[in-house]
Amino acid sequence: MKKATPIIWGIAIIALGVIFAGNALNLFNIDLFFKGWWTLFIIIPSVYDIFTEDHKVGSFFFLSVGVVLLLAAQEVFTYEVAWKVILAILLVLIGASIIFKSLFKSKGSKEVDKKVKALKDD
Repeated sequence: MKKATPIIWGIAIIALGVIFAGNALNLFNIDLFFKGWWTLFIIIPSVYDIFTEDHKVGSFFFLSVGVVLLLAAQEVFTYEVAWKVILAILLVLIGASIIFKSLFKSKGSKEVDKKVKALKDD
């Protein structure tokens, strides 16, 4: 994914250039500063981390927070509801994380890891 990073940046900059040119030539009118545009500073890094990092729980949480805040900014629901939804998402992700860690990090898997390591060393 590290090789894709410059490509992603290049595509993003080209898209911005096309948007600015289209707006200047009155081909279309795309307003980059829509209600809740600031949530993209939470959403975009979270999406990037989902594809590049090993530990994804935090990335999914911040992606969820960004989307919920964007929806609140777009007046789909109120900020009061948004904070309650964010708390619910946090609790669900913590619970799911605990369950998955206990399923995939059992004592049996440690023994298997030791055996695989021993086989690799031979």
